[in-house]
Amino acid sequence: MHVSWKEGLVKLTPKKNLCESILDWRPITLMPVIYKLIAKIIAKDTLLGGIHENQYILIPRRLITNNIANAYIGMEYTPDKMY
Repeated sequence: MHVSWKEGLVKLTPKKNLCESILDWRPITLMPVIYKLIAKIIAKDTLLGGIHENQYILIPRRLITNNIANAYIGMEYTPDKMY
């Protein structure tokens, strides 16, 4: 990656209308669009390969409610002494 693609511009944004101290400001880093695109492509390829099939949060076409359903199904098939 070219060095200029990884350079960010740090800007201070106010947390409230009247900023009296440094704690009233929030720093954010503005990154170039090309860096964001490349980072998302790399992250998607590497992260989705390491995510277990039972993990549902933040994965397209997977719902967190499926985990709840799996828990109920598991409880139905366990002996009463287990829980």
